[in-house]
Amino acid sequence: MRLGGFIGACALCVGCSQCQGETPSERHGTTQPVLMVAAQESARCPKIAAGQRRGKVGNPKLIEASGLVASRTQPPVLWIHNDSGNQPVLYALRPDGESLASYHLSGCQCVDWEDIAIGPGPRAGTDYLYIADSGTNGEPREVITVYRVAEPKVPLNHNEDATLDGVEAIQLSYPGHLVHDAETLFIDPVDGDLYIVTKSALGDSGVYRARAPLDTHLTEQLELVKLLQFPDTGARGAPRSTAGDIAADGSAILLKTYTQAFWFPREKGESIADTLSK
Repeated sequence: MRLGGFIGACALCVGCSQCQGETPSERHGTTQPVLMVAAQESARCPKIAAGQRRGKVGNPKLIEASGLVASRTQPPVLWIHNDSGNQPVLYALRPDGESLASYHLSGCQCVDWEDIAIGPGPRAGTDYLYIADSGTNGEPREVITVYRVAEPKVPLNHNEDATLDGVEAIQLSYPGHLVHDAETLFIDPVDGDLYIVTKSALGDSGVYRARAPLDTHLTEQLELVKLLQFPDTGARGAPRSTAGDIAADGSAILLKTYTQAFWFPREKGESIADTLSK
């Protein structure tokens, strides 16, 4: 997943089956999100405002910015990282793109980092950063790695350059020794389960789960919980899943392709698979 140099809100078309009371058809367990531009017609589908430029990434070391996630306990902080072949470093930025800190992840590699997520972990009440080394830019891999580290406290008055120790490596494999490119990672804040959404040129994306607590000693096989079929709008690469996130309280999921974003509202007690089936 690659990001542009500007930090800001995106003007997006939102797909939401609740917008006009429609339900996507399901064929062989595959759900096709419904594209709805008039999201304001339903209180359950958010109205998306026009994008606003907030600034520009100023750190020259961010040469191929990829994943991005906002801190939930440090409001001014955005976490971002480079894509494949770069140093295993997390960068903390202000919303205007100015650099706050750089953290080298001790003992880690950046084969093809694609996404970053935030969520619960082993220590109750602590937010953890999860970094998905899940791409296939180098070569296809049967085993991918998600790194996990407790979110550090970022100083807001000077540009810190530090090393983070205690990083855990979570090794994951797909069922049947399959190989996938994946650029979407999120952690369910309700139960701590980890989710990866694969990327396909045809738009057929698998939603895979690793249940919490996540094993850091053995390779864990992911479980396919849902198949999604993203629509092809005719634009180059249009149906490919490239990003996603979940609300801090788990009440909604947003999945993005190169040209569209799809909003899935979630009821209390509802599973991720059921939410993505709407």
